[in-house]
Amino acid sequence: MELSARLEADPGLGLLQTLPAIVRARSFYARMQQFANLCYGPIFGNGLAAWHGRSGNFWGHNAILRTAAFADSARLPLLDGKPPFGGAVLSHDFIEAALLRRAGWGVRLDTDLEGSYEEAPPSLSDVMVRDRRWCQGNLQHIKFLFAPGLAFTTRMHLLAGIMAYLSAPLWLGLVFVGLIIAVQAAITEPVYFPGPSLFPAWPIFDTARAIALFLVSTAIVLTPKALGWLSVMLNPRRLLRFGGPFALTTGVIVEVLMSALYAPVMMVAQSQIVCDILSGRDSGWATQRRGRGFVGLGEALRRHRWHISLGVALAIVAYFLNPDLLLWMLPVTAGLILAAFLSWISGSERLGRTLRTFAILRTPEEKRPGYGKILTTYEDKLAWYATPSDSTLSMLRSDRIFREWHLAQLPVNMTSHFDAPLILARAKAARASSIDALESWLTREELFAFLHDPNLVEALAPEVLPRAS
Repeated sequence: MELSARLEADPGLGLLQTLPAIVRARSFYARMQQFANLCYGPIFGNGLAAWHGRSGNFWGHNAILRTAAFADSARLPLLDGKPPFGGAVLSHDFIEAALLRRAGWGVRLDTDLEGSYEEAPPSLSDVMVRDRRWCQGNLQHIKFLFAPGLAFTTRMHLLAGIMAYLSAPLWLGLVFVGLIIAVQAAITEPVYFPGPSLFPAWPIFDTARAIALFLVSTAIVLTPKALGWLSVMLNPRRLLRFGGPFALTTGVIVEVLMSALYAPVMMVAQSQIVCDILSGRDSGWATQRRGRGFVGLGEALRRHRWHISLGVALAIVAYFLNPDLLLWMLPVTAGLILAAFLSWISGSERLGRTLRTFAILRTPEEKRPGYGKILTTYEDKLAWYATPSDSTLSMLRSDRIFREWHLAQLPVNMTSHFDAPLILARAKAARASSIDALESWLTREELFAFLHDPNLVEALAPEVLPRAS
């Protein structure tokens, strides 16, 4: 209602995006994402809102849009060529925001709204599945970068999304270039007089600049996190919801260290994804898990065998070239060597529960769950849905309110085309002696057709079908 009121109060606004909070995280990796989202997210979101103003971006969910503006200006094109770069626009949300801005509508991010939630992938493997489709969708945006009429900030959104994945092969290339330079220095004799000269050209390795580059790169990564930590520390009420200063600081340290270990694994995985897409392999837009994401150690070893092999090879080469080089490459090689272990623990709910017991990676929603009873109501409904005592048809029969709600969702005018599964479902319903027998007879397609037929669903009522059990 607040979103609707704000949209109504600003006639030039086409889309209003919230800053959703990640909730209901149970596994270790999901809890890391949840903590980072709620600790660093407000700093990130407020920065985006301040810089972008009415030229914001769209994340495809947790937002409200003006339907007339959206229908008039945000029609998606079909891209020339075949997938992965052609066909339907996969990462549609960025482009929809771009088209709204091109038509003169504002796109705004409001970070002060609470009660807007989403869930995170439960494990490293699930994040990699998500990145495969996100990467393909974002690389499609290359075709939109120079489209006429787009706002400058829109082009920056698109470029940032593209570079979020192209940066992985660039980082991996930087690692290999550095290693090649080290190999060259180790196996070739330096040329002190490349040309006629009275003075030798000494080989130079600028240690001071290398350290300075490392420190600057680290500062770029850690400064937003440090600001997020500081913003919580300066707000006593919010700090208590994170578990206090010790729990908050411990959570930040755990998140930073583990993110550093996961980063090289994601670098290699995303580099492989980019190569797949550039070679023309299309993956489509598959769904992903949001619940349990545990992966056994054996399966993790199988999935990450190439990451481990690459990490071991890089470490061995670096050590034989120069032990100091091994230390420089440790931030990359350590994560790759531990890839299977990291993937294994990423989906562990036991580890997640242990950390929650000690208030590590705690978030405000866990301290005071469900602002406005949104989450508590959702949990109650989900518990009822996740553990039904009866079959689908039995639930529709026994719960009149649920049956009426289901009927209200069905289209008024059914299509008249020949539907074989529906004909078979009607025939089986007429001959079944009980609901249990009927449900055992129906195939998946027939059950789907049954549930979309108002007459069949209404016939489940006890007063209509008294002999069913």
